[in-house]
Amino acid sequence: MTYSCHIYFAIVVKSERIKKYMIEPKDENIEATTTYKFLNQFLQSMQGVSSDYKEEWGWIRYMIGGKMFAAICKDASGTRNILTLKLAPLDGEFLRNQYEDIIPGHYMNKAHWNSIYLDGSVPEHLMKELIEKSYYLVRGGLSKKTQSELENSELENN
Repeated sequence: MTYSCHIYFAIVVKSERIKKYMIEPKDENIEATTTYKFLNQFLQSMQGVSSDYKEEWGWIRYMIGGKMFAAICKDASGTRNILTLKLAPLDGEFLRNQYEDIIPGHYMNKAHWNSIYLDGSVPEHLMKELIEKSYYLVRGGLSKKTQSELENSELENN
């Protein structure tokens, strides 16, 4: 019985540490804490995009064909909101050297994913370009069938 109490205590302590990294959608207005007011609307407007809130992680995820291409969460300190995007490794490395507000992807493969501080100074046009690059990179990795379905739904909507 004592052993299970220790496990319970460890779970409670760990969950308290995790909470500081979580974005609570009901408590946190992302647009109020970001320089990029267009962000959510722009992400949602892309063809075939769905989003959800991953409660265990505290992440708002944006997906195409069931694969994540963007996520909004907290940084390692739990104090600043970040947008995490998938980019070609050389693009990510170049951008991290150019902008202090672009860092290796938080909680992700750091060669392919990059995080951008949402209270930072990355130009809006570049932010939109990076979102589009991430979207098309992930979309290009989907099965041919899924890509075809997305293209067909685009044609139907136009």
